[in-house]
Amino acid sequence: MSRESENDQRLWRQLVSALSLEVGGISVAERAWMKEGLAEIARIQEAIHALFEKGGGKSDCRSCGGACCDRGKYYPTLVNILPYLLEGERAPEPDFSSPCPFLHRQSCLLPPPRRPFICITFFCAPTLEGLSAGDRNRYLALEKDLRSLYEVFDGRYAGSSPGGFLNRGAALGDRPLLGRR
Repeated sequence: MSRESENDQRLWRQLVSALSLEVGGISVAERAWMKEGLAEIARIQEAIHALFEKGGGKSDCRSCGGACCDRGKYYPTLVNILPYLLEGERAPEPDFSSPCPFLHRQSCLLPPPRRPFICITFFCAPTLEGLSAGDRNRYLALEKDLRSLYEVFDGRYAGSSPGGFLNRGAALGDRPLLGRR
């Protein structure tokens, strides 16, 4: 493992640990707000994933070996980690020596409802072409709704950013990830 990969691994663990402590101290009302928003995100992401499968995405990914997944280091955001911690689960352990730390044997460690925005919304050309015009329009509407929900979290919490959990956490230093903006 390279020095950079080791540093990323260490930072990831520190940030997840800090976030876990913060989640443990949030109010019942804040926890309910988070769970409601994250449940809506999960619902939309499941619907987008269903369209991905309908367009032949699984087959398309097998054909190219998941080449679009080779840059996932900064893709996960606070929104993708929170559901694990709110449910008392451990977030998957990334492998930062891999091009995508969450890709394991050509399968994503993150289930569709918890995948990063860029990962769940990216449809390669063959997958998009596999959808009917109506399904493509549905995909675009779902993507717009999903983007809006991510933006709500980004506007509410200091640690939430489309730039990714690692980048945002490093920029915040010791300030709380769940601190209000």
